[in-house]
Amino acid sequence: MKKIIIIMAVASLTGCISIEGLNQKLIPVNNWYEQEYEATRFTQRYQFTKTDTSTVRTTIVNLLPTIGMTVTSSTSDIIATGYPTTMFTTEECELWKSSDDEKSKELSGGLISLTCDPSEKNSNLIATFSFKELSGGTLIVLDYELKAPKFEAYGLHAPRRPPPTASKAGSSKIWNLLNAKLPFPVRPATKEDIQ
Repeated sequence: MKKIIIIMAVASLTGCISIEGLNQKLIPVNNWYEQEYEATRFTQRYQFTKTDTSTVRTTIVNLLPTIGMTVTSSTSDIIATGYPTTMFTTEECELWKSSDDEKSKELSGGLISLTCDPSEKNSNLIATFSFKELSGGTLIVLDYELKAPKFEAYGLHAPRRPPPTASKAGSSKIWNLLNAKLPFPVRPATKEDIQ
C-alpha cells in the first residue's frame, strides 16, 4: 500500500536458467524488501489517532478508491486491492523508482527491473487495515503485500513486498490523505498509545 506504485517486472525468461536458479537470484532482493518492510513497522505502518474507530474505518473505505484501490472487504479488517502504479503520477513514481531500481537489479542479477508504466499489470497490491479501539483513540495497522500471479504460475517467487522507497512513499501518501480527512491527526503509534 502502500507505495506501492512501482511494479516489479522480472526480465524475460530464457530456457538457459531453471526456475530454481531464477528463484535463487531473487532471494537477495526479496530479503532486502522484507527486511526494510519489517524495519519500518512502527514508523510507517502503525499509526494512532484520537479519532474514533468507526470514523476512521468509514474514512479509509471512502479514501481508497481515490488512489485506485478497490475495497474488497470491510466487515472486520479493511482489505483493498489495486495496481502499484495507480497510487502516484508517473512523475512521482519515477522519483521512487530511481531510488530502488539500481539495487534491485544488482541484488537480483538483473532479473528485477522496476517500472512506472501504468499499463503494467503483472503485480497486484493487497493492503489490509486493521484497527484496535483504545481508550484514547484508534490504533491503525497497515499491512501490504504484492502478488504476481503470472510469475507465480511459473513457480517464480517475485518479491512479496514493495521496494523500500516505494513502500515509504505509499504509506506516507495514505497517512497524509487520511490526515486531511480526520478530525484528529494521524501520527506514528508509541508504546504509550498501545498500552
